[in-house]
Amino acid sequence: MKKLSLIALAMLAGLISSSAWTKPPPPPPTSPRTYVSPSGDDYYGNPGCSAIANPCQTFNFAISQTNVGGEVIAIASGSYAPVTITDSVTIEAAPGVYAGITPVGPGAGVTVNGISGAIVVLRRLTIYGGGDGIDFDSGAALSVENCVISGVGHNGIHHLSAGNLFVKDTVIRNCGSDGVDLNSSAAHESLSHVWLENNTTGLDAAAGAASISDSVSSGNTSEGIDVDGAEVNVESCLIANNGDNGILLESGTVRVSNSTVTDNVAQGLDNEAGTFYSLKNNMVAGNGTPTSGVITTLGAI
Repeated sequence: MKKLSLIALAMLAGLISSSAWTKPPPPPPTSPRTYVSPSGDDYYGNPGCSAIANPCQTFNFAISQTNVGGEVIAIASGSYAPVTITDSVTIEAAPGVYAGITPVGPGAGVTVNGISGAIVVLRRLTIYGGGDGIDFDSGAALSVENCVISGVGHNGIHHLSAGNLFVKDTVIRNCGSDGVDLNSSAAHESLSHVWLENNTTGLDAAAGAASISDSVSSGNTSEGIDVDGAEVNVESCLIANNGDNGILLESGTVRVSNSTVTDNVAQGLDNEAGTFYSLKNNMVAGNGTPTSGVITTLGAI
């Protein structure tokens, strides 16, 4: 009997010892701003990662410690794990900090799978390699600002959400498929000061509506811009040196103004089946052939 009691006590001590090593559940987020560093710590004893002196290590953990609509800031240069975002938040690197995210396998570097109404901002991040750079699957709005997306195996930004996408001052290059892929009939995109370089297609719009301005789509192995079922406005852009057409309209509507379309291997402007408007202030020259299909030329208004 005494031997059994000793065994029971030993088992109880083992359970207590084991539970002591089990992480407690995370406390509810209490901070509007948290910090991350490759040398930080993801543990629940960390005081919410809300002090620069006590940063978290990953964006995912920091988000769990941040109020909805708050900020997660990378304060040290280095490599960071991929992140999945489900609610409103801003993720950014501090000025002068290199925050590099490498997707794992075919996954995305950043996945935005937000609840209804989620507004997400990504600022000064670098995403390199892997599958997609950014998957925008759901949420109200995504803003991508001052980011670099390079060398991913598929799309730089894959836009499936009905929410709106805003991209500005961003470089998207060397992607295995599209620089930006819009494939949501209810969505709108706005691209400004964006460089789409050496992808398969620069901007591929298969649904919804997009406006691209003050931007460059160059050196892509296929089209600079490919529109198939969407409405796309092109303003003050350079579409050059692409391996096929400068702007291809398969179906939908394209409007081009104050832009230069040059040195593309095939047509500068190619309308296969849709409504294609070109303002007279465009420069379309030096392509394989200037235009193909019906291009409606409009005078300046």
